[in-house]
Amino acid sequence: MPSKTNDTSVQPAESHHEDTIRARPDELYELHARICKAIADPKRLCILNELRDGPRSVGEIASALGFSQPNTSQHLAILRSRGILTSSRSGPTIYYALRTTKVIEAVDLLREFMAEVLGGGDNLDAGVLEARAGR
Repeated sequence: MPSKTNDTSVQPAESHHEDTIRARPDELYELHARICKAIADPKRLCILNELRDGPRSVGEIASALGFSQPNTSQHLAILRSRGILTSSRSGPTIYYALRTTKVIEAVDLLREFMAEVLGGGDNLDAGVLEARAGR
């Protein structure tokens, strides 16, 4: 089981809500774009969904998704560098977790939006329900 010690080398880009609100609009848009770019990859979306139920090691994520461990590590590093994930060590194993469930809520909301845009998106609607249920 992962320890509660978070890796402090990675901090969220904006750690205080008030600071985020006071940031210039162009800075907010840049941050928004960087986060969206980080989650725009289908494999990263799969990883986020895999972490929906709690922390997992690289090996657990790679095995569950059928990805290679090196490729999974690269994707995790990108998500972590953007402040989307945290990591903690338990013995020799590093566990990754969502920094907040809000990223999953945002992904689910985008999926619902896609269903509306595509019209009659029953398959997408079912995908949202399935993802929320943990597959």
